[in-house]
Amino acid sequence: MTDCYLRELRVEDAADVLAAFRSNDDMMRQGSVTSLSDAERYVSNLL
Repeated sequence: MTDCYLRELRVEDAADVLAAFRSNDDMMRQGSVTSLSDAERYVSNLL
């Protein structure tokens, strides 16, 4: 069996967070992220 883990979220992940929000309308339940600056703020608030 392969071990796996989740690494901690980083500010550098903001572009991927934005892509996730854009990928599915259901993400709106998590917040409003429509730009890279929104994603950076979203990530910063989680850290």
